Amino acid sequence: MGQDFGTAAGVPGGALLRVSDLRVHFRDAAPERFAVNGVSFAMQAGDILGLVGESGSGKTVTAMCISGLLPREKAEVEGSILLDGHEIFRCSPRELRSVQGDEMAVIFQEPMTSFNPVRRIGVQVEESLRVHGHEAEMTERLRAADAGMSLITGRGTPKQTTRVGFGEGISRAERRTRALEALEMAELPDPEAVYRMYPHELSGGMLQRAMIAAAIISRPKLLIADEPTTALDVTIQAQILELLRKLNAQTGMAILFISHNLQVVRRLCRSVIVMQRGKIVEERAVEEIFRDPHHPYTRELIAAIPADAPRRSR
Repeated sequence: MGQDFGTAAGVPGGALLRVSDLRVHFRDAAPERFAVNGVSFAMQAGDILGLVGESGSGKTVTAMCISGLLPREKAEVEGSILLDGHEIFRCSPRELRSVQGDEMAVIFQEPMTSFNPVRRIGVQVEESLRVHGHEAEMTERLRAADAGMSLITGRGTPKQTTRVGFGEGISRAERRTRALEALEMAELPDPEAVYRMYPHELSGGMLQRAMIAAAIISRPKLLIADEPTTALDVTIQAQILELLRKLNAQTGMAILFISHNLQVVRRLCRSVIVMQRGKIVEERAVEEIFRDPHHPYTRELIAAIPADAPRRSR
């Protein structure tokens, strides 16, 4: 069931994502304290990149900046984030919603807090299509009005328009079909039954799969996974990592995987960025870092891994 998620032609150098000299200072912090301080890196389409570090290292703040979810009123942000030709910091709220719907998606650590307990799973998996389909409809109406066209007759000379959201014109039946396909891609047993269930009827691992289904339904080019396996037991954790690996292979979707656990990153990612106190201290292929870590902090992370921990599974 592989799908074409597009290319990275819109970004200089062919990169899907380019982060340049990112600096984040929270307004309630001391003037000299930066949550993220001069972070730069790039991802190609189809990459699986790990961003690893302890709590407070700046990895999640970096991810929230990329996703556009960092509250702008709470922090001063400098630098540039270019995602498939879109400069995240220059996007209007409407443009950012479109990018979040079509170009990227995010999954979080605790799926139970991400689902509405009184709404069925299927409705919530479909939500991205429904929201961004509505945004697309409103955008077209505004464009028509701006071009001097009648919203009733459609007469007039339209101006040049740009691509609108993936959800444009999707019917209720089509949204349901897409949701069932996404649930199947997330390897949930009996997608029809899961579609009708409520969050409390699913286990933690099944909820995480449902969250992944909600993330991939819009066919994003980049999936940001923020500690998605931390709350799961070891067996389910391995299954989720394998699922993410399969989705990457099937769809070409790039994955930015955030974790405090370097061994988990090793089992999924091809390359890794190690962060400490808001800065990148090391960035190389995963196996190179394990074979010859350069930075003392990286050596500390590797030394903390239990001797019997599983290695890369592919």
